Amino acid sequence: MRPFATVRARTVLGASLALGIALVLSASTAGSLLRRSLVRNIDEVAQVRAADVAALVSQGQLAHGLSSEDGEIVQVVTADGRVLGASRPDAAAEPVSALQPPPGGFRTVTVNRLGGDVGSADQYRLLALRPAGGPGAPVVYVATGLDDVEHHVDVLTRLVFLGLPALMALVGLSAWLAVGRALRPVEAIRAEVADISARELDRRVPESGAGDEVDRLAHTMNAMLDRLEDSAGRQRRFVADASEELVAPLAAARSELEAGVAAAPDGGWPAAGARLLRQHRRMENLVRDLLYLARVDAGAPRAPLAPVDLDDVVLAEVTRLRGTAGPIRFDTAAVSAAPLEGRPEDLRRAVRNLLEHAERHAATTVRVGLWTGDEGRITLVVEDDGPEQLPADRDRLFDRFTRLPESPGSGSEETGSGLGLAIVRDIAVAHGGLVTVEAAAPGSRFVLELPAG
Repeated sequence: MRPFATVRARTVLGASLALGIALVLSASTAGSLLRRSLVRNIDEVAQVRAADVAALVSQGQLAHGLSSEDGEIVQVVTADGRVLGASRPDAAAEPVSALQPPPGGFRTVTVNRLGGDVGSADQYRLLALRPAGGPGAPVVYVATGLDDVEHHVDVLTRLVFLGLPALMALVGLSAWLAVGRALRPVEAIRAEVADISARELDRRVPESGAGDEVDRLAHTMNAMLDRLEDSAGRQRRFVADASEELVAPLAAARSELEAGVAAAPDGGWPAAGARLLRQHRRMENLVRDLLYLARVDAGAPRAPLAPVDLDDVVLAEVTRLRGTAGPIRFDTAAVSAAPLEGRPEDLRRAVRNLLEHAERHAATTVRVGLWTGDEGRITLVVEDDGPEQLPADRDRLFDRFTRLPESPGSGSEETGSGLGLAIVRDIAVAHGGLVTVEAAAPGSRFVLELPAG
């Protein structure tokens, strides 16, 4: 694993670096502010001291030896450069500076050395004051060494930098423990998900119930596992049911072939061939239904909408079934014009599935009605006269591989795959409509409603 590859390590590193940068900037800022404050205090004291000396000069009471504080040098210089008074003997020979303030004003500067090599400090804060009285008035110089200021600033900086590693270590340890505790639920979620396989989709990750980001992540993961479990279950059921449905017509076809071969000398082939055709038609319809559902489950794009005359589709499918439905009669007197925008192949499949379902369950007659209502919706009604066999939960009838027993009086030797009505509902929903079923006494009535636009 690469260094600092974990969230925990990166968080600790980032927190430590941020603290270090903040402390360095704070130390620099604090040192600058401390230096400025100390220098300001020195300037204020120097102004007071210079004003006192200037008052002595104006009153003619200036003594040659001036008093001063430690680290302070006071000097009075005439306009021609003669030293009138100084606080130190080594400052009585020549002026400490040539700085000339305006009459009645003062100037302050920071210098590295004083004139005449006076003093031993590395830097001085020099204030020059000229009393009111014209350019010929003497100038009062007050120079204060800055060694104490630099010492205080150095002490502050040293304390910060000496304590920085320990403080960074403390913050890093605290961040390491805090982040580890915060990420412990995430690690539990990761470990649980890593152990979940396709055969253990019923397992769930732990939820703390705290309502924080980690708890919401766990809730989202569990919702995803619910969807995966449901999808895997539907896929397993689909494969199992499809396998059974495909085996049934193949086994029936094999039996018919065996019986036809055994009865061939007696002319059994024509009857066997007719039965085989019915079994192969059933298997062909089943394969088409499975392919349709596979495309739907895979999210394949649907065909574009086009103008469709639904009455032509209904009549064409009825004509096709009349040639194979035996004694079952189709009543299409209630079919009227119904143009709409839809997918022709899907609508043809939905109509065919409804009609074939009614044919298998009808006793003698299938009644078909089609019209366009005043509210702009098209209604297709397919009703059979077989015995009522609707389950209590009628929505279950539109689930995949749900089948009802065939009507004993229908004469149909085929059974449905249990996919036709599920496909009808899918097509109806895709067109913005719906399909329902109700008892017709006798039989059942399927109602498909579609928008005309």
